[in-house]
Amino acid sequence: MTAETSKISFTNPDYINTKEKLDKVGCGMCLAKWTQVTIHLQMGQTHSCHHPSTHHIPVGELKRNPSALHNTLFKKQKRKEMLEGKRPK
Repeated sequence: MTAETSKISFTNPDYINTKEKLDKVGCGMCLAKWTQVTIHLQMGQTHSCHHPSTHHIPVGELKRNPSALHNTLFKKQKRKEMLEGKRPK
């Protein structure tokens, strides 16, 4: 990214508006935790944002509910922390 591109993105009204909304929720709020997922199937791990590290996908959770690929209990707890204004670790 060039200095010019960086300057443009940080002055974009949509970026500024989104950042202000996220900051009102808390310093660790990350929309990726709800909207994105990275799954490392070969390692049995997943993560959605880069605040906390990847974590193991419990097989028991998958058997009960296949959506646990993106919605593990761990990930749900980290989302809750974000909504409480915390930055998950």
